[in-house]
Amino acid sequence: MTEAVIYRLDATGQRTLVYNVAPYGRQTITLGASERVQVAYELAIGAGAGEAIQRLIVPLECPIAWFFSPAPDSCPIREASPTIVIEQTFERGRMFYVEETDQIYVLFNDGSTPRWGVYDNLYNPNIHPERDPAFDQAFAGTGLVQPAARLGYLWRGLDNVRNRLGSGLAPEQRYDGFRQTAPSRNPDFAGREDIFVSASDGTVIQLLPAASEWQILTPSLSSPPTP
Repeated sequence: MTEAVIYRLDATGQRTLVYNVAPYGRQTITLGASERVQVAYELAIGAGAGEAIQRLIVPLECPIAWFFSPAPDSCPIREASPTIVIEQTFERGRMFYVEETDQIYVLFNDGSTPRWGVYDNLYNPNIHPERDPAFDQAFAGTGLVQPAARLGYLWRGLDNVRNRLGSGLAPEQRYDGFRQTAPSRNPDFAGREDIFVSASDGTVIQLLPAASEWQILTPSLSSPPTP
């Protein structure tokens, strides 16, 4: 009897799950709730030199809404998380504090790598000063701004971050925002996530995996997902 096998393919095209099936008829396959964007299968009938192979890509309907539109060409991993965001612009980049994860994202535009970094918030207002008077004195009359509190503690504490970012261009802004993640569409980052954070000017910041790059998305509508 002719053998037939359906293989599930991973993101690199390698065969993973195996379904032994009849060489004719139908086969129902149940997917997990976390599956996103598309799944790939390969049907192999016969063996050896007589083997016939057919590959099938099955697009998946995204069950989760983005917090902005037009939506990226990917599907979120989960619903957008409402969060307080604190943002500040610098001579050569930006900093974002995201309350939901209690982390600070540092975005560099100085042309060097890594393009961005993420750091746990270690600022404790009970023991750490909000500002350093020496920086305020140095910036007096220049129009430049010393970052304060969470952002300032990181900026003052890490020479590499401070030197790459430069000085603040304006005081920090605090606003209600969103954070959402999606699987990376880049095959070099299979299994990794893109991060999307709303910015104070209505745009959305996309952080690509491995601190490889970040970019600004300009939505036509920035609003919470419809329940």
